[in-house]
Amino acid sequence: KYASKIITISQFTKKELNIMGNAQDEKIKELTVKLQGLPLALQQALAYINLQRNINAEFSIQNYIELYKEKTEQLLNFDFSNYINDPYTKTVFTTWQITLEKIQDDKNIGKNALEILNIMAYLCPDKISNSLFLRLGNSELSSALYLLRSYSMISPGSQRDESTVHRLVQQ
Repeated sequence: KYASKIITISQFTKKELNIMGNAQDEKIKELTVKLQGLPLALQQALAYINLQRNINAEFSIQNYIELYKEKTEQLLNFDFSNYINDPYTKTVFTTWQITLEKIQDDKNIGKNALEILNIMAYLCPDKISNSLFLRLGNSELSSALYLLRSYSMISPGSQRDESTVHRLVQQ
């Protein structure tokens, strides 16, 4: 009765980035390999690419790959041994670093958005009431939550006034 449709990473990427045809297949494959096929890292990268395309329509998968390589180089000296012994930690950390720096660059609400995300990291990840952050005012809160959701750092909760945060953000 309920049939699920399985799509490939390439199909998912093309759908998310509104890519028609096969011209970008090699870049999609390169991005997938760089991100080790991790759905969370891919979701972060695609959200980033989409938002950058709102500013610069020419922003491409290749631009993100170059940014990813640059951030990976910067993180070479970071000691990951204190974190979970997981080969994917560096990949997720790099995609988050790229995203968090871009959020921080938003002069209007970046600081508030990161403060909200920081607080959410210490809460139960599901059903976080947005009213906890009302001190920002409705307009600023709405903008900060929208920014975090746009970059896939948080997701809407099951209720309109709730948000969820990925458990890995809490580590």
